[in-house]
Amino acid sequence: MTEDDDQDLRRRFLAMREEDARDAPDFEGLWRGVQARRRRRPRPVLFWWTAAAAACVLVFVLVLVRHVQPSPSPGPMLPGGSLGTWRGPTDFLLRTPAVEVLTTVPVLGAAALPPRPSPTTERSSPS
Repeated sequence: MTEDDDQDLRRRFLAMREEDARDAPDFEGLWRGVQARRRRRPRPVLFWWTAAAAACVLVFVLVLVRHVQPSPSPGPMLPGGSLGTWRGPTDFLLRTPAVEVLTTVPVLGAAALPPRPSPTTERSSPS
């Protein structure tokens, strides 16, 4: 950019700021209007305190009623046993080989599995 471009840009921004300043409302006038409206309208403090107290009482009553109501009795038992004896259709997938390794706690200092032969000892040496 050249110096002329900079000056042109500054003039354009100055013109935009002046246009915005002309269109903006007077802050003092807005502030006086807000203050006048605040003085004219009384605040209904008593109404809000009453509404808050009524809401608290309503919540207390709802909690009390819900807590005091007896729970519905369970329906008749369906044939097929209880949930403790139920087995899912995919339980067989949980039975894995060497499940005793997965379900027991290892003893420190003892080998859990017998050592495997290394793959290099099983290969036959080249002749």
